[in-house]
Amino acid sequence: MNLRPVLLMLERLKEWVMLDIYLVGIGVASIKVQDYAHIQAGVGLFSFVALVILTTVTLSHLNVEELWERFYPQRPATRRDEKLRVCLGCHFTGYPDQRGRCPRCHIPLRLRRRHSLQKCWAALLASIVLLLPANLLPISIIYLNGGRQEDTILSGIMSLASSNIAVAGIVFYRQYSGTVY
Repeated sequence: MNLRPVLLMLERLKEWVMLDIYLVGIGVASIKVQDYAHIQAGVGLFSFVALVILTTVTLSHLNVEELWERFYPQRPATRRDEKLRVCLGCHFTGYPDQRGRCPRCHIPLRLRRRHSLQKCWAALLASIVLLLPANLLPISIIYLNGGRQEDTILSGIMSLASSNIAVAGIVFYRQYSGTVY
C-alpha cells in the first residue's frame, strides 16, 4: 500500500482545516440576525460543535513526521555535507536518490525553492495593498425597512461589542492581531 500521497496531502490539508473559523462565523451571524429572527440551536449545530472539537483534538495530536518515520523509515545523515537537501514535502534531510528525488516521498529535491524571495516580496506587497480595501469596503449589506445598512469589519466589531463582547474580542483578535502571524 502506497501511503506517500496520503501523507503528503495530509501535511498540506492540515493547515487549511478551519472549522473553528466557520463556527465563529456562525456565532457572528446568529448575533447579527437575532434581532430580526428567532434562532434556535438544533441537532445540526451541536453536531457541528462536536465535529469542531474532534477535528481540533485529532489534528493537534496527529504528527505527520512520526507517520513518515513509521511507514517510510530512513537513516538520517550523520555528517554535514554540501549534497544534503531538505525535502519540502516530507521534511526529510538526506541525500537525493539517483534521479535527484527524495528517497522517502519521491519529490524532486532542490537546493531552495525557485524564486522564493520574489514570491515572498510579492505576497507581502499584495497583502499591504489589499489591507486597506479589506477594512474599508463593506463585508455585509442588510436592507432593513427599505434602508440599506452597510457594515465594515470595524463597524461589525463595534456592533458585536454592544451585544456580546466575547465574540467581538475574538473577531477583533483574528482580524487585526491574528493577521500578523
